[in-house]
Amino acid sequence: MNTIIHTVLTPAQRAAIQSLVAACSAHDHTNLSFPFDDGELFVFSDKGNGLADGILSAAAFSLCGADSWDCSAFTHPSLRNQGAFSALLEAGLSKLSREGSIFFYADPSCQDTMAALSALHTEHLADEHMMELAPGDFFKAADRIGSTECTVSEIPDSAVNTLHITVPDGEVFINCHTAHYYLYGLQIAPDRRGQGLGKLLLTQTLSRLFLQNPKPVRLQVSGDNTSALSLYKKTGFRITETLSCYLFSYNR
Repeated sequence: MNTIIHTVLTPAQRAAIQSLVAACSAHDHTNLSFPFDDGELFVFSDKGNGLADGILSAAAFSLCGADSWDCSAFTHPSLRNQGAFSALLEAGLSKLSREGSIFFYADPSCQDTMAALSALHTEHLADEHMMELAPGDFFKAADRIGSTECTVSEIPDSAVNTLHITVPDGEVFINCHTAHYYLYGLQIAPDRRGQGLGKLLLTQTLSRLFLQNPKPVRLQVSGDNTSALSLYKKTGFRITETLSCYLFSYNR
């Protein structure tokens, strides 16, 4: 097999990977997605003849923190247990920092996936909800949850890759992708929690983002973080996927 590494996918490569994902979903009875827009490093393999026989295995790595990456990987059912996933992971690690962590999100009902994660000695962390919010749904929810006034006075130009919005008692990060935003790192100072400041920071940030450049916002939240999950639902976010998160720590 021929292993290929890219930071941007061509339309033909995207279509071939989508066909691979569809084949895996049909075989495993799952409904997992591939992060075409979020991925910052793509690793995939074919038989060395371009896309003539399609893509046999593919993985995407998305930066989620200092030396931390999310990884989504798919291998055609007919090629599993033959080292295809290990080859992709090794190729991906060659391009990452010398040590760090990778978070795998998987459907635990897929036995092949669980076997691969067990072989890597990953640690199950939590069940994670993937959530999404459309601009129209946000403004409908904003009418129900009250004022969006906050100390956020402006949002930097969203043409940059990552926005760091700060207020005296909190902060939030926004990754800007072509078709959507990705929200993470919403924090409020410990002595100011429970006073509604998280809702104010979130709603004001979203309001200004949508007015500046309306496109969906995505995020992940742990299933046991009930307060955050409640806040996001009240803000208009809906759950799109629920997956189990597994941690893999590496050194090269």
